Amino acid sequence: LNKDFKKESLTYFVPVESEVTSLDVSAIAEDSNSKVFINGNSDLKTGVNKILISVVAENGNIKNYRIYVTKA
Repeated sequence: LNKDFKKESLTYFVPVESEVTSLDVSAIAEDSNSKVFINGNSDLKTGVNKILISVVAENGNIKNYRIYVTKA
């Protein structure tokens, strides 16, 4: 990533080589009652790809983190 993860920062960028087809993204919610969903980290295409990490709190509030992956 272009910077260290901080829960207040919602957008990140990462460049990858052309042979990379997917990224192994893991995320653990601070609250064990929250759920984490990760989409877009496979089948990466040439150009800019967006990985969306959604954290859904027990009360239904959603916080979205985005990783923009630029594939050569």
